[in-house]
Amino acid sequence: MGIKEYYEHHKSRKGRSYEMFSKGGDNKCHSITQSAIRKIAGQKRVTKEEILGLVSDKLNDTYRKGKHKEVWDSEPPRHIAHYINQALRAADYGFEIEAYEFNIEV
Repeated sequence: MGIKEYYEHHKSRKGRSYEMFSKGGDNKCHSITQSAIRKIAGQKRVTKEEILGLVSDKLNDTYRKGKHKEVWDSEPPRHIAHYINQALRAADYGFEIEAYEFNIEV
């Protein structure tokens, strides 16, 4: 599966669990993941630091807003990293990310 196909596949899987406390929290994590996958699928190649920065900023923003504070529990970032890594492999990137590499600023 190429990156464009993976993007569409992941997009259609809204509703999957990221082990958040609510459906809204799962949807927020799906949206964050989709943002990263959309960036990976774009015309311009991105660096590991750009992906980590994008996702970290969105996770920190979600936490600060207070609605889904569990976003920094151990499981949601792991799920996000897993799906991003699938996209990175589909796009033939030579690196993967780990959940512990996201930058917590809260």
